[in-house]
Amino acid sequence: MTANPVRELTPIEAKPKRQPRALDGHEIRAWLDALDESDYSRRHDLPDLARFMLATAGQGHGGT
Repeated sequence: MTANPVRELTPIEAKPKRQPRALDGHEIRAWLDALDESDYSRRHDLPDLARFMLATAGQGHGGT
């Protein structure tokens, strides 16, 4: 390959339709309950992944 085709790409510019927001406690509980009740999500370990993500949210940005 003589050239890097990725170099010619431009960033995708898109604005969100709605402002992102955090889930409140009731929404988190409903989401986790739905994951726990779903055979599909349990087979794919999604309840554990969701709990891990919630437990570590904000840890990667260096904040205290």
